[in-house]
Amino acid sequence: MAVLLVLMVASAGMALDFGYLIRARERFDAALDNATLAATTNIQQAMLRCGSNCAAVTTAQSEAQAKGLTIFNANIGSAKNVTSNAFSLTATVSGNSVSTTSSYRATFRPFLMQVIGIREVPFSRTVSVRAASKKYIEVTLVVDTSGSMAIGADESAQQSLRNTIGCAFACHDGVAIKVGPKKYADAYAYAKAQGITLRYDAINQGILALMSEFDALDPDESYIKASIWSFDSKFTENQSMTTSRTQLRKRLPTAPSTSGVKDGGTMFNEGIASVIAAVGKGGDGSSASNPVKLVIIASDGAQDPGRYAVWDSSLNYLVDAFAMDFCNSLQKQNVLVGVIHTPYIPMTWDWGYNATLGQPSQRRGGSTRNDDITTGFKTCAGTNYVLANDSKSIISGFVKIMGNVSAPHLTQ
Repeated sequence: MAVLLVLMVASAGMALDFGYLIRARERFDAALDNATLAATTNIQQAMLRCGSNCAAVTTAQSEAQAKGLTIFNANIGSAKNVTSNAFSLTATVSGNSVSTTSSYRATFRPFLMQVIGIREVPFSRTVSVRAASKKYIEVTLVVDTSGSMAIGADESAQQSLRNTIGCAFACHDGVAIKVGPKKYADAYAYAKAQGITLRYDAINQGILALMSEFDALDPDESYIKASIWSFDSKFTENQSMTTSRTQLRKRLPTAPSTSGVKDGGTMFNEGIASVIAAVGKGGDGSSASNPVKLVIIASDGAQDPGRYAVWDSSLNYLVDAFAMDFCNSLQKQNVLVGVIHTPYIPMTWDWGYNATLGQPSQRRGGSTRNDDITTGFKTCAGTNYVLANDSKSIISGFVKIMGNVSAPHLTQ
């Protein structure tokens, strides 16, 4: 009994101590990652401002260890029974790139494992980051301009349209409407006159915000390029790949297609192959001939051949989530994918929604087709997925994804 009791206490103690050790190590590892990335970013930004050999870069290098240690200590907090024995960070600038290596050593002193003679458990980690001050990047913007992008950008905008014209969509269909004493060419003209922000408006504002980000990162227009595609019932290349922000700002997607019976559809599955072919293979960003390639898709993710598929019950099945085959094709070409998802807020009051996206999934069962859109986009884009259900998140989403791609990343 005495021996058994000792073994039971030792087992319980090991489980408890092991849990503390795991949590401490996770905290220390995350702190090291944050410190290394922050120090690298600081040097990288100095290089962007004045080149590799200026005084600001030298200063940033010399301060890297101290600043890294400050960030490291702030993030580890007060881990129980853990002593940090050493923190080291070195940063080297060579040509157009900065390489940073950092490490820590720490010791965990167990609570109950001392019963069996274990008084200290050392643990450590080393990480490295390599970042270019000028990473060559080509961004392909693929923007949905189908009729569904004329819906209000958020729930309040949709409700405002419903209260006035009886529909959440500001249809650009040329059908005149009268609101009070005033007449408008169509619901789209009314929304514009009232300053109601539609998905389409917010996406174009997001593209302009991205152009401003390009200006900040690459003021000489030398290493960041972009192209703009739009799609509805067909794909159109609004602007081919260029470094010119002036050209890109001139070629923003036009207002959503008219909402006639066969207009305003979303034929994504049929046309995305043309974009994939135009993008080509991605590289590591080390040169103009080997750029990192990023495709950002801004859409609600609903395949829709036209309004007739909503009215004709035998064709309701055609309104569904995008097929995700395109994502595998891009990833095989070493192309990064970002998604600005402007989701359908479940419109249970709308018969068209209930007949199509509100129907059960045609893929896994249980959830709706609308849910399938979110699942597919998240799986495709990962950390570059942005759920953009209001104007602010739509506009900021483009810059957020660009930041993910241009920022330094851990290499080991």
